[in-house]
Amino acid sequence: MLHLNLHTDRSQNVGLIKPKQLVDWSVKQGISAACITDHDNMSAAIELYTACNKAKIKPIYGMEVSVCADKTRRERGSSNLVLLAKNREGFRNLITLATVGSMYFYYRPRIDITDLAKYGDGLIALTSCLYGLTAKAFFTGGQEAFQRSYDELHAVFGKDLYLEMQPAAKDTQRVYNTICIDHSRKHGTQLVVTGDPHYFAADDREFHEMFMRLKVVDNDGKWEYPFAGDYHLRTWHEMEYQFADLHGYDVSMVPEFKQAFEMPESIAAGIDHYDVREGVRLPTYFV
Repeated sequence: MLHLNLHTDRSQNVGLIKPKQLVDWSVKQGISAACITDHDNMSAAIELYTACNKAKIKPIYGMEVSVCADKTRRERGSSNLVLLAKNREGFRNLITLATVGSMYFYYRPRIDITDLAKYGDGLIALTSCLYGLTAKAFFTGGQEAFQRSYDELHAVFGKDLYLEMQPAAKDTQRVYNTICIDHSRKHGTQLVVTGDPHYFAADDREFHEMFMRLKVVDNDGKWEYPFAGDYHLRTWHEMEYQFADLHGYDVSMVPEFKQAFEMPESIAAGIDHYDVREGVRLPTYFV
């Protein structure tokens, strides 16, 4: 299955997947594209391009940005949003957003909604995980807050906005998935399924937990592994099984779930295939 929310080892202390691992796995699974959406940076882009070019599949460049209310205020707290470049203009805007985020770094790179409005051209937006803008809005403010958050994003991205559903083994995820499906039925909202992989194989889970403990600053021992369920690179059938286990029924029989499973390939088909190296200028060294 093509995952449009995926983290490599460039998502510091969160991801473990190597870009070449992803591409090799994609080729083996017969997938025609590979996508990377590291947290707040684009540093894996050239490596993804090189591996995909060699394997003759389409690279999809993305980033999971941290969006706060006002990036100029030194206050902690942000929500996630997945952005994908659908063309060269979108790729340039992703680089700009990564730069802006680093310029306003406060515990992590951050942007705000004004940056999305300014640099949103050529981008596709997925609402991310339970730490995403719409999910956090729902669980803190209910249905009305969810709708306001969705409307704010829709004003920027229009038809390129997708509500993202995941199979995380949490009651809150089951509730949120249901909210997304209800919204789609009422408003025709586009849905997409992602697995949000953070490590390559199922056996890597224990190592991933130990790896993430490196992020812990406090020494009081109060830390809980935030990943409930499997977050390795999963096939279509593995994802269907996870969703069925979470919801308690065969999700493949639900039209909204069926469409959401097919959406990654549909999105990928509308993304341009371009050389990210074009226009890159390196400084000249004079002796």
